[in-house]
Amino acid sequence: ENERLAEVSGRLGSEDSALGQDISKVTAEAEAVAAQYELLEKSMKATDEEEARIVEEGKHAKDGLSQLSTNIQIVTVERQKIEKQVLAEESNRTTVSKAVRNLQKQAA
Repeated sequence: ENERLAEVSGRLGSEDSALGQDISKVTAEAEAVAAQYELLEKSMKATDEEEARIVEEGKHAKDGLSQLSTNIQIVTVERQKIEKQVLAEESNRTTVSKAVRNLQKQAA
């Protein structure tokens, strides 16, 4: 009977030791997974912050492009006004020049 109890006790000790090792493995794996999860969370947070920064830069760029487009339109309109004035002045100069020549012909 003692031998049997000693055998059972030995077997229980072996099983207890094996379970302890299994628990240690599972605990180590859980800690590793927790560490990986923490790294992934940090990475996700950094990615979210980077995305928000890029979205904000995109908004500023879009606003800048819109302002640039408006400025280009204003400059184009002003350039066209100036070109129109230049053409009008050239036309006036041509008209005056022709009038002077006609007056000179009449005077001669």
